[in-house]
Amino acid sequence: MKHKQFEEWLRLSLYNELNDQEQELFTHHLQTCERCRMELMELKKIHATMHFRKRIAISEPMLQDARRNLRLRIQADSEKITLWMKLKSILDDFLASPLQVAFGGAADG
Repeated sequence: MKHKQFEEWLRLSLYNELNDQEQELFTHHLQTCERCRMELMELKKIHATMHFRKRIAISEPMLQDARRNLRLRIQADSEKITLWMKLKSILDDFLASPLQVAFGGAADG
């Protein structure tokens, strides 16, 4: 069996989603593969941390503030793109005409 399959089974094993035969193969693989053992340990640590994390109560003012900040960020980013596009358009127009004439003349010659 390919190692990639065992890497996919790491998460499934964590949630007891492997059937008996798969779990047996996976357990045998863990005995011989240091990398998978370490990754499984890390996944277990992450899982345990997330399980015991404290839930944050989100208030309406906090949510409104986050939405306002997101709108401002989107607006600022769209203005940056617009300014860049304007500058690019000006440069394209400025450089395009002489290049078109030069390439047109070269093609006729």
